[in-house]
Amino acid sequence: MGMPRTAKTTKTAVASAETDWVVALHGDREAFQRVVAPHLGTLLDAAVHELRYHNALGDFGGDSPTAEEVVGEVLIRAWRDRKRRPANLSTRAWLIGLLFRVVQDLIRRELRFHGALAKSTEGSPPPPTSYDDDEGFWEWYQPDEASHLEDLLAERTFTPEEMAIADDDFGHALPLRARQALLLHDVHGVPMHEVATVIGTSEDKARCILSKARRILGKTLSGQT
Repeated sequence: MGMPRTAKTTKTAVASAETDWVVALHGDREAFQRVVAPHLGTLLDAAVHELRYHNALGDFGGDSPTAEEVVGEVLIRAWRDRKRRPANLSTRAWLIGLLFRVVQDLIRRELRFHGALAKSTEGSPPPPTSYDDDEGFWEWYQPDEASHLEDLLAERTFTPEEMAIADDDFGHALPLRARQALLLHDVHGVPMHEVATVIGTSEDKARCILSKARRILGKTLSGQT
């Protein structure tokens, strides 16, 4: 009995994307465009999410880029850095990870600009908002209670609509990478081993980070914090 048509189609599409990627690595821009094209909608959604969150924090000082401009920057960087894509990352996870870094770079650029402007007018630069150093992040990450199986089973994931509410309301409740883990896994459906690679930690630690982030966000959305 033959393979179902949908499975054949999926297998063919994957093989085609893999071939295009190999060709793109050697400088074929059209092949590169074919690889990234299926993920443009996801990138645009992720850019809208990031801009809404950082605008709520005031990170862009009223001069925010558009979602389309952010996606354009991501594609430029993806082309430039295509040979550095980790082998264990899918195209989608890799592009979303690049988007996170692009947004942070744009915020840093904004801070440098306003810092230089403040110095020129004898003022003081605005304090950084959404960055956590490694020491602060891992201090946050350390479990404050034992993780029991029933706790993990009772956890819930969060919908894009709930994340949108949280983006407007919860501010600094979560460190940057913890929020990224939530977005990657719960909103964009990225597997945990890829989430771990994107946020730069082991899969076990990524699971603990996600677990704690879900608990904190759940309390915030329910008005318990």
